[in-house]
Amino acid sequence: MSKNDRDLALTSSTSVSKAEPSPKKKRKVLNEITIIRALACLSIVMLHSTTFTVNYVQEGILVTTLATILCFGTPTFVFISGLILAYSYPNKLPKGFYWKRIKLILFPFIFMAIFYAVFSGRAVPEQIPSLIWNNLTGGYHGWFVLVIFQFYVLHHLFTKFFYKLPAALVLSVSLIINVAYLAIFNFIQPTSHTPFTSYLWSGGYYIPFVAWLFYFSLSYYCGKNFMTFVESLKRFKALIFFFLIVSLGVLIYNNVNEYFPVGSKRIDIIFFTVMMILFLLLVCQSLQKTPKLLTIVSQYSFGIYLAHWFYLTIIRDFIASQGWELGYMQIPVLFVSALISCIITINILNRFPFGKYMIGKINRKKQKPVKKETVVTG
Repeated sequence: MSKNDRDLALTSSTSVSKAEPSPKKKRKVLNEITIIRALACLSIVMLHSTTFTVNYVQEGILVTTLATILCFGTPTFVFISGLILAYSYPNKLPKGFYWKRIKLILFPFIFMAIFYAVFSGRAVPEQIPSLIWNNLTGGYHGWFVLVIFQFYVLHHLFTKFFYKLPAALVLSVSLIINVAYLAIFNFIQPTSHTPFTSYLWSGGYYIPFVAWLFYFSLSYYCGKNFMTFVESLKRFKALIFFFLIVSLGVLIYNNVNEYFPVGSKRIDIIFFTVMMILFLLLVCQSLQKTPKLLTIVSQYSFGIYLAHWFYLTIIRDFIASQGWELGYMQIPVLFVSALISCIITINILNRFPFGKYMIGKINRKKQKPVKKETVVTG
């Protein structure tokens, strides 16, 4: 999912007075977030490659647990979006903020919603209008964009009203609300079967920001004070590793007892995802440079998120049409081929002026122009 890394580009400080910092000054690129965004993107593609291959109900605990671990990808995307927002704009959103993101995030979401509706309904064209509406209201895998835009509004409210409140209070309340909200849909069946309740329990419940409130609150405080936050993590390395193992154990226990299906909206995924993010932030501190592959995946991550489902579908159908029985090998075949296909497609479309509005922008950092020195001869 990706966000514009240029929002985090480091602006030269030589032309800015220390006494009067420019309000337009941008902050440096966070290599840790580049890595984690790439890993989240890869985990989502791998999860869906697995989903396209196996039936979790028929699989053993190992495959189910591996898939559940990969579910940390989507909430991590959501968390990163909030963190970058708070890190880049800790006090207020700049002028033109919404229009820029409408063009580069919402337009691709809308285009791909229509694309998937046409693709899914090509055999029965009269269903396409209803499929388009379903996708635009969060019925396809690009739904997280709707959550991100709600985060923008929440960020404005936080910076205006809630920033003075103690972080411990905000985080505690948001966690309670988040867990209680998800518990309703994780443990309670609807008492009536109306179109509205059917929509909510079939997936509509995770579109409102309440389903992701704790991720937003945590990302706000982490992003706003990122350097201090990262430094403080080093003091709690042992605890983070311990609770990561504990949260993983809870996932396994719940899978063994079949309390939840595989998915990112489970209550136990909240704790596991937070511990995984903290663990990855710690690991990233020891890396001298960002691996090139992860940089590329991060740059293409939003487009990959939007397009990978299409390629997984057509590649799986092609394998089936050829009668190939690949077994578990189909998972890496789908994963690699879909990833490469997405990157090629995004690259080609971004060569056209309209391409970034269809499938998302490639978030490359701008190369600073090299100043030519004038040689004076006497």
